[in-house]
Amino acid sequence: ANVNKKGWRSHPHMLMKSRYLTVFLLNKKWAENYKLIYGSGFIAVFCWTVKVYAIDGYLHIDLPLVLYAGGIWMWYVFFAIGFFIGKMQVRRYSLRPFIWFTPVCFLLCVMESCLLNSQGKFAGLGQHPSSILFSVFFIPLLLSEKVQSLYSLCSSKCLKIFFTFVEFVGKFSFGIYLIHCFIISPLGSIVLFPGSYLRWVVLVLGDILLCMFCLGLMKKLFPKLTRILLGV
Repeated sequence: ANVNKKGWRSHPHMLMKSRYLTVFLLNKKWAENYKLIYGSGFIAVFCWTVKVYAIDGYLHIDLPLVLYAGGIWMWYVFFAIGFFIGKMQVRRYSLRPFIWFTPVCFLLCVMESCLLNSQGKFAGLGQHPSSILFSVFFIPLLLSEKVQSLYSLCSSKCLKIFFTFVEFVGKFSFGIYLIHCFIISPLGSIVLFPGSYLRWVVLVLGDILLCMFCLGLMKKLFPKLTRILLGV
């Protein structure tokens, strides 16, 4: 997808508005209805299918980022899942559907990426139908207390450091999502490597670390405003 400057500059503002509307809806106990969670997941997958294969693939229309990725209908399911699990006093639910469907959806992600790559399209974005479906099943699996208890059984020091890093990044994750476009665009013009994979690794790690540094600085200078606007 070609992300024009106007699109990615407007995208965070649209997401912030969607966030406020989502929190309002969730506080109205919409998240307690399983049908609404599943329904919003179906809507997200359907919208991304139309966008990737009908609008991009068939009609060849290049939509602005803010139009196809800024709407509440694309992301409500993730807010609903987080809100629903966050309100649980004990996060002990059946993992059977998530254990079964997570690897299946991951396989779909690989197949879809191979398909899009064979068509000359950038397949690394998470904005694909299979990616959304995979995330819907993978997130509850990761947030379960049964899975969390396995972390404490890990004896490897390297894995413990990795889990600590992931947990730390998770505290800044929504803020990183909102501001990463402002950093990765200029960073991409500076980081130049002949190998595409090495460049991708450097860009991702550099973007995450710079975002965390900026968010940490903003949190120290403007804690209340950073919490309201960026969720950190």
